[in-house]
Amino acid sequence: QRHCIAMWTISAIIAATVVIFGSASSVADHAKAGPAGLADLGMFRVTATQTTSDAHACGLDLRRILPRLRNDLVAGGMQARAEADAMVTLTIITAHDAKREVCATSPMLGVYRKISYFDDDAGWLRTGHIALWQKGTGVVSGMADHPSAVAGAVDRLAETLLKNWRSAKNKASANK
Repeated sequence: QRHCIAMWTISAIIAATVVIFGSASSVADHAKAGPAGLADLGMFRVTATQTTSDAHACGLDLRRILPRLRNDLVAGGMQARAEADAMVTLTIITAHDAKREVCATSPMLGVYRKISYFDDDAGWLRTGHIALWQKGTGVVSGMADHPSAVAGAVDRLAETLLKNWRSAKNKASANK
């Protein structure tokens, strides 16, 4: 019974993540080129959210994943700069079933841009980040294979980002 509960929990984490980020990404994917559009993404910096102890137990190390992600995006034509206002952020949510030696991870990639806006309620100018693009996926594997499985999933997310970025740039150029 514990095995069923653990596997159900792992599956639920992945399913919820894909549904939530899949829904959020559909809005960003169809955003028109403009001051905060994906087509206007010039420079970016790579960031990551904190990982959990389960991620570490499953062999995931952001010091290996982030440079690979950055290099993939730069090789695809994007420009990385530490001082850029736009961020490509990697989030990794991991669940670990130690007894079964199984790991489940939901890697998510998002592109966010810093903007300033007037807050009517506060009565002054504020600065924050808006989502230009988001995608997530899920990976379940044995502990030994998990780092390479997650790296492959992050690579696929980077490929999808590059494809969507190029498509947005092409649409914006065609509309000029």
